Order: sequence, then C-alpha cells, then structure tokens
Amino acid sequence: MQPPNYGVISGLFAYLMQSVIFTPPRVNAYVRESLAALQYKRHCDTFGMFFLNTLDLNNPASLIHEILPEDDASVHRILGPLVRKPRMPIASRDVEEEDLIQYPIGETPTWKQISRSLEANPTTLIRKWEGLPVALRRYGNVDEGSTKEVACNIFIKFTRQMWMVLHEQWRIEATFDIAPTTIQEALTNWTVDFMLQHCVNPVFLPCNTRVRHGPGRHVPSFSERVKLYFPLENEGALGKIWSGFAVEPGYIHQFWEMMKDVIHKEELARCLEDLLGHCQCLPDSERSKSTNRVWHVHQKRMAILTNPDFYCIRAVGGKGTWTSNRLDKEQRAAPAHRGERERKILMLTAAGFSRETASKAVNAQRTARKRRQRDAGRSKKAKNKRVPPQRKKKGEEEAGSNSSSSESSSESSSESSSESSS
Repeated sequence: MQPPNYGVISGLFAYLMQSVIFTPPRVNAYVRESLAALQYKRHCDTFGMFFLNTLDLNNPASLIHEILPEDDASVHRILGPLVRKPRMPIASRDVEEEDLIQYPIGETPTWKQISRSLEANPTTLIRKWEGLPVALRRYGNVDEGSTKEVACNIFIKFTRQMWMVLHEQWRIEATFDIAPTTIQEALTNWTVDFMLQHCVNPVFLPCNTRVRHGPGRHVPSFSERVKLYFPLENEGALGKIWSGFAVEPGYIHQFWEMMKDVIHKEELARCLEDLLGHCQCLPDSERSKSTNRVWHVHQKRMAILTNPDFYCIRAVGGKGTWTSNRLDKEQRAAPAHRGERERKILMLTAAGFSRETASKAVNAQRTARKRRQRDAGRSKKAKNKRVPPQRKKKGEEEAGSNSSSSESSSESSSESSSESSS
C-alpha cells in the first residue's frame, strides 16, 4: 500500500506481531511514541489484550488518527533504504472524454507539448487498445506451418523473454508471470495500460521518426526496429545482454533457425516488422558498439518508447504555429510603468498642448539629446576632421596665390645658394 507513514505503521505492526510470541527486546523511539499515543499499556493492563479497532487493511493509515500521519526525519534515519518511495499513481482513462475529444491536446501540437503530455499522462494522447486491429486480423487465424504462424510464435517468445530480463524491482508484481500464448495477448503486453499496471514508475518518451518530423536526431520507427530486435546471423557479434537471446532457448536463436528452414525469408521479416509496427510501446533498447541495452533507466525512471502512429494528433506543429505561441509559450506580464516617451507626451498633453505638438516636442528633445551624447563622446581632433572646408573669397584667393608664389621663389633661391656653397 505504501502510505505516507509506511515506516511508522510497519514498525507498529511488527511490534504487535512479535508481542504475540515474546516481548520485543528492542523498540525504536517512533514505535514507542505510536504505542503511547494508542494507550497500549493501559489497555493491556485493563483488558489483558490490545486491539486496533478501527484498522482498515485497504487503507491502514486512514483511521489510525493517533499515530504520525507521515514518516519524519527520525524514521528515515533509523530505517534508511528500507522505507520505499511511494509509487506514482496509475493513470486512469476517462472513456467518455476520450470518445468526445478526437485531438485531446490539439490537432497540431508541438513536439514539446507531446513530450509533456506523455510524461504527465500517456493515456491522454495515446488511444486505448481495442484488441487486434483490422490490419492484423490475418494473424488471428493462421494456417499451421505457414510463415505467419512462425512469425507469431517468434514474436510471442520475444515478448516473454523481453519481460523476463527486466529487474524485479521495476515490476509492480514480480511474481506475476507475463507469458502470452496468443498474438493478441503478446500485443496487449506492449500497450500503455499494461505498462502502467506492471511497470514501476515508467516515463513515456516520444519516438522521433522521420514521418513525424520531430526536432533533433531521428530514430528508427517501430517497424524499422526489426533489425534491432531480430538481427541476422551474419551481422556480427552481439553484445553481452543480447547474446543471451542468441543461444537456445532464446528467441533470436529460434529466429535464426527458422530463417534457415523457411522458404520465404523476406515474408518472415516482413511479418515481424508488421507486428512490431502495431505495438503501442517498446523498451528504449539499443544495440551498438558503444551502448547495449534492452531496458533503460532514464533519470531514475524506466524509459518506455511510445509509437507515434497511436498519437491522437493530425500532425506535429512547428515552433511558429498558433498552437505553439498560445500553449507552449507563456505571455510576458506587462511592465509596471509606461515608457519614457509616452510619459512625457501625457504630461505635455495634460499641460494644455495638443497630442501632435507634444509628440513633436518629445521627438525634438530626443534628437537633441542623442546629438549631445554623440558629440560628448568625440574628441576635438575627430570633430575638426569632420568639419568641411570653408570656401575662400576672391581677394583671399589672390593673396593666397601671391604668398604661395613668393614662398616658391624663396625656396628656389635657398636651394641655389645651398648648391653654390657645396
């Protein structure tokens, strides 16, 4: 049940069960506090026994008001890792809303909105599994010995063994044996509802395929993952985890044996590709030189990849769409004060000037202020360089020409005298 006071109520139950046989030699402080709050000693002295009259096993903490409603720091310090974290509540579908709303988060949501919706509640975006779809009805009743029957048997074995390798800590009921016998049961084991019922704290991730045009690096679609889960025998060595499936009785070993015996090998691969393409979820598996994994823990949560073919959307919207601007981006709050220009115009208007006159005056002040700021930052030398030359008058031009001629004659005489002296 894992109530908020899981440690407190577990200690109380353990003490009461031990007390039936012997007196517990060591009692933790939080257990003594619970016994004192329930008046354990007084009831035993009076009646020779003790009962939890209002205990409801479906919700143990609901009616025991006297004990701590939640584990405090002292309980966590004593028990440490024994106190388990509460599980995420299992999301439930609202069938009526699902029938009424064809596009729960819009026809063209952004990739960010899709990711947030899957993380919050995947049942909102992914439609409920209604059994074997029409496209797979031919796998319901297959002929004995046909290629479709071989593909169904391999896929059923694949489903069993994939759930077998998942660590029991990530299973809600580790003793529950996931062993489908039909292709419909095997496909049901890869639905969103089944993952929520049997996987602890899953996080559902969108699959960025080439069809949906999501941002970032494209990954293979569910149909294209047939090469990941069903590699050919001549593809090279498998990783440590995957090599366990390649030996008997692994499903990859069975796939290799059937590829040797089956006449229509391409049809067998195409049938497996078709079955994978109709799975709602698959583990975030990878098989490469750097990364080999069947299941993947993402930020302390079990990563589950979702099939975009089951999203209740028409298309993925871009960043500039109306849906993105409305839902994905929060509108900025208005500032507390008006702008400086608007404030000055309103003050001049209140003083009796017209709006047009006030606007022109503010613009003139702004232009003059910019000019002063620009001139203040320039040096005198820079200012003089930018001053255009003044046009000289006629008398000044003649005087200037005479002075220049006299200067040239004096220069020539000085040059001649220097040559004679030399």
